[in-house]
Amino acid sequence: MRKTTTFALLISFFILLLVTIFVTGKSYKKTQLPKENSNKQKEEKNITTTQRILSSSITTECKVKVKTAEKVFEIPTKISELQSKNCNNILHKISPSQKYLVFTDISGKTDKEFKIYSGKLDKVLNLYTLGPTDILSLEFLPKDYLAVLTGYINIFGSKQEPKLAIIDINGIFKQKPLSTKENRIVDFDKYKKVINITTTKDTKIIKLNIKNGNILIYGKKKDFNKVSVVKTIPFKTVLSGDD
Repeated sequence: MRKTTTFALLISFFILLLVTIFVTGKSYKKTQLPKENSNKQKEEKNITTTQRILSSSITTECKVKVKTAEKVFEIPTKISELQSKNCNNILHKISPSQKYLVFTDISGKTDKEFKIYSGKLDKVLNLYTLGPTDILSLEFLPKDYLAVLTGYINIFGSKQEPKLAIIDINGIFKQKPLSTKENRIVDFDKYKKVINITTTKDTKIIKLNIKNGNILIYGKKKDFNKVSVVKTIPFKTVLSGDD
């Protein structure tokens, strides 16, 4: 009789233990849900407050139209002030992080200029002035590095002076405080690396493209319309190892 009572008590104990574990687990899940929702709301709030740049376009008046998480607005350019203007000359790219928008403009009559809009600062700054040479192409790389291909557009061979500039945009804006003078980035050259592109005398550099971890430089021969890759530059040779 005593063995039967002991066995019944053990069974009751295990049943009570299982019920306790089940109830405790359910209660734990309930207490975790508000925390997950709270983190999600916090993340969504951060997306808005940093003014993530969603899209950009060029208007018929040669202004840069920008859409962020908070607003839509237009940035005037010097090109928009000209009587005879070609809006197709304005190149614009949004960085992978969506923090920055880079676009091209002019300074004076012939010099080309790069400008940058920071969503976080809600401000347009002059990045740098290039001079009379042409901006052939620009693309963003990982980590918000900007690749800019320049050269005289209608000249073949070395006289075209093709160059590839790699600019650490994220590095510039990590400065605390951001160093500017007359709305221009100070010490810009510290964040720029320039690579000379060598070509044959009958080749003209056309554009760059990004593919499979490489920067592809395209050109074409003087007597042929076919465009082909003339130089391949791996990301790892131009990007810093720092995040």
